[in-house]
Amino acid sequence: HLNAKGYGVQCEVRLVLFPSREDRLVRGSITVIEDRVKAEERRRLTAKLFENTTEAVIITDNAQNIIEVNDAFCRISGYTAQEVIGQPHQIFVFAPQEEELYRQVWHVVEEKGRWQGEVLGRRKNGELYPKSLTLSEVRSSEGRVTHYLGQFTDITEAKAKEERLIELA
Repeated sequence: HLNAKGYGVQCEVRLVLFPSREDRLVRGSITVIEDRVKAEERRRLTAKLFENTTEAVIITDNAQNIIEVNDAFCRISGYTAQEVIGQPHQIFVFAPQEEELYRQVWHVVEEKGRWQGEVLGRRKNGELYPKSLTLSEVRSSEGRVTHYLGQFTDITEAKAKEERLIELA
């Protein structure tokens, strides 16, 4: 199908045959699906980004229970997706000794919609490690919180380099 400017556009054609005694009646419709195709491509690209980023990603529902994690989360934390989905996120984001910081962080997220900083995390094997963490709210068009996003990177190596530089100074 061509648009008004003569450019090809993606369309979906539907035909319905209505048989009768004398003639066959065909009713059809043409629907431009270019916007749908573009939206599907954006979803596909977003999914690839989610899968392939080196930054750990956690998605929770509005009750802060994990509904999705990416491969980087599993690699960094040592947990599988099956072990964490449905669990409260704080078990996997903050080390137990960070309880007070956890409360402060969520106070900021509730007030400002976002928090970013460094925290201690705990891997499945019990090892503590420093990470750079960002927590964000996702709101519906009505302004209601629907989900939370957590993104983090393991900064163990960066912290070790920083300590070596301090020792050398």
